[in-house]
Amino acid sequence: MLALVLLLQPTGALDVALGIDHTTRTIADVRSQAFELGRAEVGGRLRWPGIEAEVRLETARSAQPQSLLGVDGNSLIVRARRVRVAVTHAFGPLAVAAEAGLVGDPILEALERGDDLRDLSPLAAQVGGLLDAADAGARLRLAGFDERVALEVGFANGEGATEVEQNDGVDTTLVAAGVPWRGDALGGPAEVRLVAAWRDGSRGAGAVQDDRLAAGLTVRGEPGSLGVAFVRADGFGGRAERVVTDLEIWANATLLPGWGGVLAGFEQGELDADAPDASQQRILAGLYLDPALPGAPTERLRLYATWSRTRFGADAAPILPTAVDEDRVFLRLALTGTLEVTP
Repeated sequence: MLALVLLLQPTGALDVALGIDHTTRTIADVRSQAFELGRAEVGGRLRWPGIEAEVRLETARSAQPQSLLGVDGNSLIVRARRVRVAVTHAFGPLAVAAEAGLVGDPILEALERGDDLRDLSPLAAQVGGLLDAADAGARLRLAGFDERVALEVGFANGEGATEVEQNDGVDTTLVAAGVPWRGDALGGPAEVRLVAAWRDGSRGAGAVQDDRLAAGLTVRGEPGSLGVAFVRADGFGGRAERVVTDLEIWANATLLPGWGGVLAGFEQGELDADAPDASQQRILAGLYLDPALPGAPTERLRLYATWSRTRFGADAAPILPTAVDEDRVFLRLALTGTLEVTP
């Protein structure tokens, strides 16, 4: 089988994403600091005309949050992030793509498209568990007129990448995205992108309601970008009646082209709409540097330096054990790159 694959002479690509961090936390006047491997992903893709196969791996701590009982202490383990086969075909100005396997979340990918700061941290809705990076299932996408309009439907187990299916339900996701404006502004190309999404889902052995509603706005141009993402969960954490919302706003502006700029972010979350004060609020500010690497195959090497403050409402701690007010100084050296391979 391997000989047949190679005989067809596919092109290939090796993708790498790294985040090497140093974090200083202050919690209740107690300061701590640590180096961390915040992100490590490697993926390989094989491409034939109209077909692509991908395997992408990532590292994660083996223990659950608030626990040290993992594999060999709390060692880093390697796990699958995406394993998929995709088929694409163009019909004039329209393009159809279908993929199956361990596929990315269509809502998450639509909200992140055009976002310039995702190598700093994942979307807040993913960190909070409202959205999973991937799930076992299939996706069908129709896009047209240079991605000005896109419609997508997805079917998945609904348990995320770390669990097998636990009920008879199949999550159904609908995503609509569009670019109402694209042109030149402030010295370069720019565009405005809108996203709306809905999911009918269930989770766990009890098939607990796990629906999602999401909307996003991204404005991107030569001097920087601005993004807004809103996600609402109807059913969360094994409770069908629990409503959780998360609003995230981020922006960055280039001060010295080719060198770096400034960034800012704001997050407002409600961990349980029925609780009087189960809010979560985070503000973020920082700088980034973009050192040039002439001749290197790196898409981007960026150094981030940020400060953030996270505050929780009085009723948040019983819902989320990690709900502790925190000030954080965060440094990340982020590298993302793709090495193209041709026969």
